[in-house]
Formats: sequence, structure tokens, C-alpha cells
Amino acid sequence: MFYVDLNRFKYMNETLGPVIGDEILEEAARRLKRFQERGIFISRFSNDDFVLLFKEYGSLQEIKSLCKEVVDCLKEPYEIREFELLLTISVGVSIHPSDSNGKTELFQNSIAAMNRAKKISKNSFHIYSPENSIDAYKRLTLEKDFRHALKNEELQLHFQPQVDSRLNQIVGAEALLRWDHSEWGLVSPNEFIPYAEENGFIIDVGEWVLEKACKTIQEWRRRGIPLVPVSINLSPLHFLVKDLKSSLLSVLEKYAVPAKMIQLEITEAVFLQQAEVVKQTIDGLRECGIKILIDDFGTGYTSFTYLKDLTVDGIKIDRSYTKELGNDSKNRAIIKNLASLSADLNMTAVIEGIETKEQLKFLKQIKCHLIQGYIYSKPVPADDFERLLKGKTIKPLSEGSKNFSQERRRYFRMQPPVPLLAFATIASINNKEVTTGKTGIPVTDIGPGGLSFISHIQFPSNRDILLHFSMKVLGEEIVHTGKIVWKEEIDEEFFRYGVEFKVSEAEREALTRTFNTLSLAFKRDDGPKDTSLIEKDLFSFLRKGKTKI
Repeated sequence: MFYVDLNRFKYMNETLGPVIGDEILEEAARRLKRFQERGIFISRFSNDDFVLLFKEYGSLQEIKSLCKEVVDCLKEPYEIREFELLLTISVGVSIHPSDSNGKTELFQNSIAAMNRAKKISKNSFHIYSPENSIDAYKRLTLEKDFRHALKNEELQLHFQPQVDSRLNQIVGAEALLRWDHSEWGLVSPNEFIPYAEENGFIIDVGEWVLEKACKTIQEWRRRGIPLVPVSINLSPLHFLVKDLKSSLLSVLEKYAVPAKMIQLEITEAVFLQQAEVVKQTIDGLRECGIKILIDDFGTGYTSFTYLKDLTVDGIKIDRSYTKELGNDSKNRAIIKNLASLSADLNMTAVIEGIETKEQLKFLKQIKCHLIQGYIYSKPVPADDFERLLKGKTIKPLSEGSKNFSQERRRYFRMQPPVPLLAFATIASINNKEVTTGKTGIPVTDIGPGGLSFISHIQFPSNRDILLHFSMKVLGEEIVHTGKIVWKEEIDEEFFRYGVEFKVSEAEREALTRTFNTLSLAFKRDDGPKDTSLIEKDLFSFLRKGKTKI
């Protein structure tokens, strides 16, 4: 099975209209028909996706050659009316019976392979392998289960305070969606919202978030909790819904929530579709008292055009600018000028992703006082946020207070000066056997009792999860199974995990000897031989692994 996706079709369909979109699909279908002469079944599966099925194939090399033919024929320019349009193509391949036991797995694996092709590069293909990473396994599981999440009440809201740093006063909050998955525990929206948008669930999700937020505000108000405006993220697809304003106001009326208590965060992608309709909708919402903020400001292509043509109440400056704020003069200059611009336009500017006192100090110096970030609080459940509201003010956290939990260790641990490179696979979750491929991880400390590692993957902290680890140390391949016993957030991207090995006493004694020798080897000038190390920047390694799912 070949699963073929036209990557830029959605953008063209939204910007040029569905008539042009239909003609693009017709042309793509005409090009694919040439493969029917080889006995290949071809079908448009959904939207911009096509499926090719064939029973007879030769070598893997022949399949790769056919993939290249499919990509090459579809990536050629599309001359549609007065436009010359370019698409990029992603092809995923699954083969029965080598990687699937039946039609369901064949289909799922081809989609997983196509998603991996998207991550690799434009105009590429990927042939599914059981050695796919933990990321791929997790993504496939979440996609499979998401359609039931709303119905089964698995979604919940967390709230992150927005703080005026002059008095450390809570002046707002962002409502952030979380999914309590049966296997993976709390899942962040970055892992499932793209799937919800692609598959038409996002409207239902948005309605659920608004309803839940208003119901929570109503309860706080009934019990006399001091209220602050709550920001809700709205997908660009919501602006294609008829009578968006009426549906929003009906929910506010249902829970007797004043319009001023709700702020809508929209991204610049909203303005790529039906700009005049979007403008009228925004104006209508603002007339009712609902404030509009542009989220992730500065990451689009024509941000200043929107500020000129639209009337909005504020911007949220993306955390990509604040990540290196402490030592990056360019980002400092951008933040300073964006804050000044928003003030001149009589808009608020909320700075996201603030984690350190150094960042906070700089923002105070440039009189940019609306802060959202871990320096004050991570997103917390409604009950915890209620306690913050009762206090009215919140002090910035000390960076030194981010101590990582440690299990009580009965055995020594060494902290190598350079992280060890290990590979992890999932053995089981909640006693259910799982098969995944290897994912590279940096090991930051290790001993005969267990290890600690860092990853962008959010492993569940409240589930019984076993991992297989393999690493090369002093020419010896060390392979052991361990259980995750603690988890801590390093920041909004990465997590540190503690693992306890499941080994016999004889195996533990052997590990003790190995790690004692390794510790001595690190003290030598030439360091340990035949040991896999991560000698590049640790977080560069982690981000590279994150993009190659």
C-alpha cells in the first residue's frame, strides 16, 4: 500500500478557493492513472490523499523506484487557469505480511510511514519498518484513540496564569487543553491538536473548551473566587463556521459569563482564508466585549499587515523569541520593539515562555510587564488555579527551586562529564506488551541501580511503564530493562526521567564493576574507549531527535 499526501493542497484550497482545489485534485488523479496500466489499484481516499494498492512486487529497490516515480509525477507544476502551482508530496509505504498482519495494520502503517516522510523532507517517501521509534508508536496510538476522547470525558482544562510583574498580580489566565490518556497519562495539545485539525474534530474540541471554561468561571463566581479574564485558543477552522458569534454568545449566556471574562487567541493563519469575513467576525465579537489576541505573534509572514488592517486588543509574543532572551541581542531588540509597537497601537503585549529571573529582569527594564511562563507557574488543574486566584498575587519561582525528584538510591550513581548515548524501546505499559523501535536518549547519570535520561517524549508518570535500554560502554553492549520511577519537567519541551533497573544481584555486581571502570576512564586524558557518547550540545541533540519522528 502506498499512501500519498499532497502536502500544500490544504493551503492552496484555502487561499485560492475550492474550485481551483478541485481542479488540482483532478489533475493529480489524471497523473496517477498512468500506474493503472501496471495493474495497480488507485483511489482518492480523502481530501488530498490517494491510495495505491498492488499485490505483485519484486525487490525493495523496485518499490523505492516506484515511490520516486509517484513523487516525480505529482511534484511537477500544476497549470490551473492563470496559476502555476507547486505541491510537495509525501508517500508512505506498508508491505504485507512483512510489517502488518492484516488490512487494518497495513493501512495504519502506511499512514505512519507517510507522516515520517513529511518529517524527513519535502517530496520524499518512507517505507514502514517495525523499527519505527517510540514517537511513531505514541503518535499512532493517540490518533487511533482521540476520536473517543471527547465522548469518554478524557479531556480536561489546565490554567496558566498571566501575571503583571510590577505587583506580581494575576491578571489573566490561558485555558490549555490536556488529554488524560489511558496509556500515556496527561498528553499535551501539541501532540493531538494537529490530528484534530486534519480530521475535522477541532470544531468539537473548541466548543468543548469554551463550554468547560465558562462552566468553571460560573462555579468560581458562585463561590466568590476573584475572577480574571480567561484566554481560549480558537482554530482558524472556527472562522469557517456559520454564525460563530451567535454560538459563542449563547454559551456565555448559558453560564451567565460576562463577555469581558473571555479572550480569544487566534493565530495569523486565520487571515489566510476569507479575510473580509474574518475581519467582520472579529469586529462583531469585539463589539460584544470579547477581546481578541493574536497568538504566536512574529512567527507568520505578514504580521504587521494584520496590525494595520485589523483592530485587535493585543498580541502574544511567541516563546521562540524568549528562549534565548538572556544572551541573544537580536531577540532582545525584537522583543523591545514589539513591546513598544504594541503600546503605541494601544494594545497589550503578553510575553510567553519566561522561565528565568534574568529574562524577567530584562522585560521589566523595557517596561513589558505582562508575563506568562514557568517563572510564575506551569499550567495547573482548575482546583490548583483556584487557590492561586484566592491569593491574588504570585511570586516568581526561584530557579534553584527546580530540584529534580530522586528515588532513594541504595547504589552509587556516576554523572559522566559527557552524556552517554543509549537507545530505548518500550517493553510494556500497564503490563501490556508493546513493540517499538529504538529511540536515542542521553543518559545523564547511571549506576548499578538505574539511570536518568532526558527526552522530549512525555512518558506517563502515573503508569506502570517498562523500557529496554541498550548502550555501548567500554566495548561491551549493556542491555537491561528498567521502570520509570520519577519524572520532572526541565522546561516546556523536555523532561528528565529516573529509571530503576530490574536486574539480579549478579548482574548488579557486573554493572558495578563496569561503571567503576568507566568512572576511572573519564578521569584519564584520553577518556573512555569504545563508549557511545553525545559530544555535541545536549539540547541540539534532543531537538534533532524531536524533528525526526
